[in-house]
Amino acid sequence: MNQKSIDPVFQSVVDLGEPQAVYKQQKIAKFWRILIGAICISGGFYALYYGLVVYRNLRPNMSITAFVFAAILLLVFGIVAVGKTLLNWGETVVLYRDGLAYTADGSEVSSFRWSEIKLIKMSIVNVLVYGVVPTGSQQSYVIETNKRRLKLDGALSQVHELIHHVRKNSFPHIAAIVRQKLDSGESVKFGRIIINKSDGVRRDARKYRWNEVAQVKVVNGMIVFQPKKRVWIFSGINDLVRNTPNLDILLAISDEMIKQNASISSSQQN
Repeated sequence: MNQKSIDPVFQSVVDLGEPQAVYKQQKIAKFWRILIGAICISGGFYALYYGLVVYRNLRPNMSITAFVFAAILLLVFGIVAVGKTLLNWGETVVLYRDGLAYTADGSEVSSFRWSEIKLIKMSIVNVLVYGVVPTGSQQSYVIETNKRRLKLDGALSQVHELIHHVRKNSFPHIAAIVRQKLDSGESVKFGRIIINKSDGVRRDARKYRWNEVAQVKVVNGMIVFQPKKRVWIFSGINDLVRNTPNLDILLAISDEMIKQNASISSSQQN
């Protein structure tokens, strides 16, 4: 990899091994965020002007609360959009052999070792116009250690590729911690879904032992624990992927538990 492609601010990162790749915020994403923010701010001022001047002159006895409320919403949304874009103008992630490093503005760097990452949360939501016409997707990813939290979105170039590396490299470390807790008899929470080595899986009042679960899978943005016996159409345990941290770990360990208990049940029957 060409070392010249890495911003000088990352020279302070010396304990993560060799750099592998660089991911920067896309210029087109910056442009659209600034443009949308500017449109919202302009719309907010226009709504305020129309309510205070035009509408009040046309209907002096009518309330202008709706115009003021709309103006405030547009102004706040626009200022936040522009402000966030400017604050994160130099957003860059460098992928290293042993972790990653991040800067939002090119002045301060945060580093994340693979062995320190405790949580990865993903959210990919399809955006529809009038609930029908697809226009793209909104992506967000959260990476956490005990001390740091990093949130990335689709504005970062090749963010899917970056998150793939993060998931793959942190998987053995997170999985080892989860397995240790399960082996000691503890229950482990993945959002609203809780698993236990002996008790099985549960969410709220719904619960299944491992030998009662046929499979676990992801379907249309949902993680689904499908029972062997479906008592009614809504049988099973499920939750949205975006509500489920460490999805890869939950899928892998649950699949292991299902297969182990299936083999135990089969040997007992024989």
